[in-house]
Amino acid sequence: QNSQDAIIEQTSSLITVDDAIERLGYGKYQMLVTLAAGLGFVADAMEILLLSFLSVALESLWGLSANQASLMTGIVFLGAMTGTLVLGRLGDILGRRPIFLFSVVLIATFGLVTAACNSFSALVLVRFIVGFGVGGLTI
Repeated sequence: QNSQDAIIEQTSSLITVDDAIERLGYGKYQMLVTLAAGLGFVADAMEILLLSFLSVALESLWGLSANQASLMTGIVFLGAMTGTLVLGRLGDILGRRPIFLFSVVLIATFGLVTAACNSFSALVLVRFIVGFGVGGLTI
């Protein structure tokens, strides 16, 4: 009977995640985190949208084959998969914040470098790095 009473007493003192959030409230810090995460996911969506325009434009400008255009699109997803695996583990070790910031910097920097690429191989490499950064946003 005493052990059952102890279990009931422990259970009644637990709170749910929703209750904890209600007690803490939603302040300036939570707004900043939400904004940062939202902007990161907007950048991710823009990168994916860019793929559809970029592959069609470069197919005609550079005379890319259908396989090359597909590689240019697929390499971003390969980078994202690799980024999730590598940066997810690093996020466990170093913390989520530095990895998230690193991912945002990668996406922004190499997204701009994409415009300076003048060869297909350079473009594939740069788009892989962008994808790697996109993979880090999901940790």
